[in-house]
Amino acid sequence: MGRKTILFIEDILNRKNGSVLMKIKLLILGILSVLMCLCFVGCQGRVDTKSELKHYLHSNGHWLCSIEEGPVETGHGDFYWNVYDKTNEIHFTVYQELTEDLYGSVEVFDNYNAKLVEKHIDDFPDHEGVEIYTKAEWDTDPILRFEFANVEDLEKKCKVVEKCAEYIDTLEKDMHIAVSAKYNSPRVEFFKDNSLDDIMGNLDYGYGLTYEEIENGELLKMIKDKYFSWGYQYRFQEIESEMTEEDIKNFWDDSFNSCIVVYHSGDEDAPNNKDFKVYDDIYGGGYITYGNMYYLLIEEGFDVEGTTDDFTVTNIDGQSCRFSYSFVDDSKYKTYYLVDGEVVQCSIKYFMLNTVEFKDLFGLSIKSAAEVSNTNK
Repeated sequence: MGRKTILFIEDILNRKNGSVLMKIKLLILGILSVLMCLCFVGCQGRVDTKSELKHYLHSNGHWLCSIEEGPVETGHGDFYWNVYDKTNEIHFTVYQELTEDLYGSVEVFDNYNAKLVEKHIDDFPDHEGVEIYTKAEWDTDPILRFEFANVEDLEKKCKVVEKCAEYIDTLEKDMHIAVSAKYNSPRVEFFKDNSLDDIMGNLDYGYGLTYEEIENGELLKMIKDKYFSWGYQYRFQEIESEMTEEDIKNFWDDSFNSCIVVYHSGDEDAPNNKDFKVYDDIYGGGYITYGNMYYLLIEEGFDVEGTTDDFTVTNIDGQSCRFSYSFVDDSKYKTYYLVDGEVVQCSIKYFMLNTVEFKDLFGLSIKSAAEVSNTNK
């Protein structure tokens, strides 16, 4: 919106009197100022033309470059330029991507770092088990990818990643390195084979870190925390058996993880109901997973036979209930349990019962400790 338009509106408002109109005037002028600023910001940093591209290259330290191709449109307002850095003899790409905001802003980035690493790929130290990937389109950084089977394997792979990151740091100080780590095990393969990929949530870890951050152990810590969190929420024995007391403490120190409370009488929603027991080593609240249910039912005096992976217990109506992490079907959440041999589909996420289902089966009212704390404030 031009200055003449602003002056025209201001002239109209100046002909009026009264504090209300003055407030309206100030409000309109404020909005117009903000819109003009946003429009101005939205136009910055573009590479629509060769001159804008050269400015971008120079501002990023690439002074001696030739434009090989572009702009090449890819649809939806996005395009790229192929560029050759004569100084370091590197072919790379500059991308302009239209963002989804209201002002038509764009994001400009390049894959120079990935191509720099690609040029020196044969000079890396031994990196068995870790793939160095540099060919992803629309990615800016080199990617170090690996799979791990347990904590020992994870620690070894992180050491290899650290050596690779150290070498990358000699090419470009504090370069951001994308690290992709995937946990793999017979259980994970079973889930994938049965289209239960979603149960693994954020188990496929992706991080952007520098060598210094990797050297300081940040990568290993972040992956271990998520790995242990997933395993402990379901009480998968192969993961829980790897956890130290410190790892378990870290799990409970996370404010998103709450232990479970069982009410033994009265209304669990009543603020003055104190007849409850806190199980500070059992995870749950609005729902409970099979593995945590196994431990809770034992603590509450039920006769439970089996393991966290597959157990049988008699409910308050004398029915035999069986819960297993192998019970998979084609229902909405693809998991179920058995009551006197009959299939009952899980009504919430995978291998879980909600509080109503759990109470109907076992007569126990459960909440998260966080909910109880808020109720009793």
